[in-house]
Amino acid sequence: MSGYQPWYKRFVLLTAFPPVLVVWRRSLGSQYMASWREIDRVRKDPQRAADIAKRLLSLPTSELSDWELDFLRSIRRLGNVEEFTTRQAEKLLQIRDDIQEVTEVLSFSVELLLKRCFEARLDLSEADEEWVVGRFQTSPRKIRRKHVGRLMRCARELNLVEEEYPERGYGSELPAA
Repeated sequence: MSGYQPWYKRFVLLTAFPPVLVVWRRSLGSQYMASWREIDRVRKDPQRAADIAKRLLSLPTSELSDWELDFLRSIRRLGNVEEFTTRQAEKLLQIRDDIQEVTEVLSFSVELLLKRCFEARLDLSEADEEWVVGRFQTSPRKIRRKHVGRLMRCARELNLVEEEYPERGYGSELPAA
């Protein structure tokens, strides 16, 4: 979702000051992360959390893992508690955000990225090739937000997008096919 960063930069931020991680992800343009205010509001309002869980459970469950389904069911059952933990609220909002479909990633068209990845799929690993074929056949114009990272990794591996791009101005053009 965000631009590639060396492992040591992520490691330092994770071990030294966990609150910095939120700022670091935001500075890289991650609009997919719920804000602290929203997490806190959901944490303090169990009915709202239960409503979000209920709405997510009403969607087709093929995109949700077994763990996510169990988690959503437990949140829905616990609607009468006084408060949820911060981590529970954060995970609930992450599931909500990951299930959304996007048509554009960092100014790149998902349709174009998927099409080019599909055309060059033989240069990918077998697992990635199967994944790209499945995504292309399922929906060639949009992708779930939780799959964006894998799509971008495949596109980078195929040299469709630059390995690293500036924090601002993601508008790099895709090379001509």
